[in-house]
Amino acid sequence: MLGKETAALKFIPLLWILMSSVAVANEGGDGGGGAAADGLALEPVTVGLNSGHYIQFKPYLKLKDAKDGELVKTYMPVIRYELIKSILGKDPVLVQTPEFVAEFAEGAAVAINKALGDDYVKEVLFEAWLIQ
Repeated sequence: MLGKETAALKFIPLLWILMSSVAVANEGGDGGGGAAADGLALEPVTVGLNSGHYIQFKPYLKLKDAKDGELVKTYMPVIRYELIKSILGKDPVLVQTPEFVAEFAEGAAVAINKALGDDYVKEVLFEAWLIQ
């Protein structure tokens, strides 16, 4: 018989799939990476934390000007790299706190804008945040 913790861990991937399906349906089925009026939804990012844990999050970039969406899309590898670099190897207990999420979002916006060479990103938001 499975313990409560083990059973709960086996349920998490299913929950993620369901949440992703709802998000795709709400976005019009583009699967992420699509531009909204003032922002850009990215594909989910999965990164290794320490102690064998992983985090998967779905960033949404609020842009300062909607007309920059296509330009920012061309820098997607750089943006994903900056996000991965910023969270790689962090403590899984730390990344579960609201304070960390807020600091990570602020730092990510600064790092992305620095990498792009201009202030295109006004804010980084997260549509999903899952730690395993």
